[in-house]
Amino acid sequence: MSHPGSGLLIAVDVGGSSSRSVAVDAAGRPVASAVAPGARKTDAGIAGAVVDAVRRLVPDGVAALGGPVVAVAVGATGLGSLSTDRPSLAATLTTLTGCDRVALAADALTAHLGALDGEAGAVLAVGTGVVALGRGRAGRWRRADGWGHLLGDRGGAAWLGAEGLRRALEAFDGRSADGAALLAEARALLGDPTGWPRLVHERDDPATLLASVAGVVTGLADGGDAAARGIVAEAGRSLARAAGAVLTDDVPPVLACVGGVSRVAVVDAALRHALARARPDVRVVAAAGDPLAGSVALARSLTTADRPGPVEGLLWT
Repeated sequence: MSHPGSGLLIAVDVGGSSSRSVAVDAAGRPVASAVAPGARKTDAGIAGAVVDAVRRLVPDGVAALGGPVVAVAVGATGLGSLSTDRPSLAATLTTLTGCDRVALAADALTAHLGALDGEAGAVLAVGTGVVALGRGRAGRWRRADGWGHLLGDRGGAAWLGAEGLRRALEAFDGRSADGAALLAEARALLGDPTGWPRLVHERDDPATLLASVAGVVTGLADGGDAAARGIVAEAGRSLARAAGAVLTDDVPPVLACVGGVSRVAVVDAALRHALARARPDVRVVAAAGDPLAGSVALARSLTTADRPGPVEGLLWT
């Protein structure tokens, strides 16, 4: 194998809605990139999305990139909680790239590496789901939430959508009038409320459907609707609790927020309000880079003398 300094790095970021892959040279300059569909939250779906992202990057083989691949790093949704056959997936990536330095990581870890540029602190990822990840000065990792839309992910898009539909159905039944606006908007989006259970339960990806309603909730909250504002306020409190759970021990009180929902103004305001009350010492900072940048950093670390070892539930090398 060529010396690490003379080769290429392949980095992959697999999300629920889309996947990205990039090959960079020793100076960090991209030499190729690709976009692929996201992963279904099944073992086969995750592994398939990872392999597809790499194949799209090297459709004509690794040689067409102009140099040997010396490290491959993947950050993928679901890798931390599902039982994906990681050794088999790593072996497939070695076959595709000719490289045996392979790291597979939960997307929360690569989001952290990208957002804080490898430094200690906490990252809160708020998209369809929610996960908070803290890293202490001694290198110890701590995680909170990320349990999926049925058991957790409070404050994420799927949770916001589900709460909005619950309040809408209360209004539909006559149990409460507070959700009248939510009922009207959700009916326009999804049709007859009597069909909503079927729409949700017959979907292979119900979290995606629920997340599609989040914009209804945040839009009404922004317009002053009391029921929607209550949901968003609770989302802010839930997100603040998730962040607080990982900002312990030697984790510096620094927090970066990533993910589409974290950029929604009313959600961001609710989180900051709740965080200021619960943890006024925490400094919220802008993310330095995205999860793909974190995957690049992880790939680069595999070529160093102090390359990282496994982290239970987060990183497999």
